[in-house]
Amino acid sequence: MFISNGVTLIQMLKQVCGVVLISFLLSVSTLSYADASNTEQFNSVEQEYTIGIGDRIQISVYNEPDLAYNNKIGKSGYIDYPLIGMIQVTGETPKSLSESLEHKLKDGYLVSPNVMVVIQEFRPFFIHGAVKRPGRYDFQSELTIEQAIAIAGGLKDRASKTNWSIKRENNKEAALAEKGTRVRPGDVITIEQSFF
Repeated sequence: MFISNGVTLIQMLKQVCGVVLISFLLSVSTLSYADASNTEQFNSVEQEYTIGIGDRIQISVYNEPDLAYNNKIGKSGYIDYPLIGMIQVTGETPKSLSESLEHKLKDGYLVSPNVMVVIQEFRPFFIHGAVKRPGRYDFQSELTIEQAIAIAGGLKDRASKTNWSIKRENNKEAALAEKGTRVRPGDVITIEQSFF
């Protein structure tokens, strides 16, 4: 059966299917790239993250199981690490801590140590004010203020829909927050009451 200019219906269907298949393959490859990009972004953020009290860290040294460490950071901000002794870990990033440990382990202990530091569990965030269940909650990556409010049971009837603030650990002053503001470990979120 010919449609126009000698092109058969079957030839036309083959062309359409080919275009649809190429479009599908391109969209799948774009999604895979986006997922990989998000993973790289999270890993990059974790490497820039500053270790604080309440975080659980894991330290491993390649081929040295006796030097493994996995514990929560206490109030002192120090850990007792094998061969080295007491070292301060708060204020360090995973990358800077691993470099510091490599340097200290090279000083008379190991020839070429390869140290990896991973955040196993982030410190909690806090939310108080006009929410149904104020308190301390486990941090989750990519968490927004709106999601934190939902975790805390939602807004109370008289809660402000816009007068929200967030205080970061290293800042003295709280900053105004919106629904999409990202929550970080250790943040204190305040939801004010509305007067109207």
